[in-house]
Amino acid sequence: MAAVKTLNPKAEVARAQAALAVNISAARGLQDVLRTNLGPKGTMKTLVSGAGDIKLTKDGNVLLHEMQIQHPTASLIAKVATAQDDITGDGTTSNVLIIGELLKQADLYISEGLHPRIITEGFEAAKEKALQFLEQVKVSKEMDRETLIDVARTSLCTNVHAELADVLTEAVVDSILAIKKQDEPIDLFMVEIMEMKHKSETDTSLIRGLVSDHGARHPDMKKRVEDAYILTCNVSLEYEKTEVNSGFFYKSAEEREKLVKAERKFIKNRGSPVRPILHLPFFSSLYYKNASYGQPRTPRLLSHSAFLQLLMPEPSGVLPCVPAIQDLAKNLVEVHMQIWDLPKGGSFFSGIYSINFQ
Repeated sequence: MAAVKTLNPKAEVARAQAALAVNISAARGLQDVLRTNLGPKGTMKTLVSGAGDIKLTKDGNVLLHEMQIQHPTASLIAKVATAQDDITGDGTTSNVLIIGELLKQADLYISEGLHPRIITEGFEAAKEKALQFLEQVKVSKEMDRETLIDVARTSLCTNVHAELADVLTEAVVDSILAIKKQDEPIDLFMVEIMEMKHKSETDTSLIRGLVSDHGARHPDMKKRVEDAYILTCNVSLEYEKTEVNSGFFYKSAEEREKLVKAERKFIKNRGSPVRPILHLPFFSSLYYKNASYGQPRTPRLLSHSAFLQLLMPEPSGVLPCVPAIQDLAKNLVEVHMQIWDLPKGGSFFSGIYSINFQ
């Protein structure tokens, strides 16, 4: 004890039975907080942040992430429960309740003089028996759409009200079936959840495609195109800033003008491989007749950085024709590539200067 006090004079030291009682008390305290959350009739909890933001939820995963847990044992239990949620997507509250009940029963036997080591061995033996029993009684069932809907509805009804659960159930199941690939693990990053604050939660819907919440980059852009050419870039095509603080000092307006010209030249050189499609004759009206299909094709440029620098006026002052130019986040660029199943549905280029539109 003296050694601990030397390292940290404010440390609280507990020995043997006292330490065990403190740890069990922390686990049971966490259990008492989440006990009323379980099931479709569970009560909601109100979380108030330091800034005064109010959040209503009964999701155990959200509560454990938002709560300020100080006790190391309670914090460890919370991390175990949230780790299960990350893997299976559910069971956070149940996990905490089971751990709390096991420690409650262990406390009774320890108070009668039973050694903790014997109790832990009993827990391990019970776990093995439970797994064996589950192997015997489990029933194989084909994971068709109706079964998945029943599973999703059961899980959702424990976290949201019934009306919203009915809306979300089919959207969740259909989204998973849409991205599912044979004999491959499901990539949940292919499903994007976008919050639209102009309607109610019951207006939630599934869009079988890719939604971008950015507005148009030019008033002359078309609102709808079909059978389009799409160029997805993961390189910057805008004026960049250094990662560290930097400055440029100039003595005259001429030196400043040189800096502006140098920046503009850099962007022009980088955008030059993409820029030619804006000048091709068959793109003058934003349409190109595909000889093989006889359908109009429209170029569409997608990047995680702004393309506005490509729309530099010509010396004549005339702005070139404007295809659909869109700014995307980096993760959406990767989603685009997976949706089109590249390289099956398109072509890869190793760099911006190797692009060939032939």
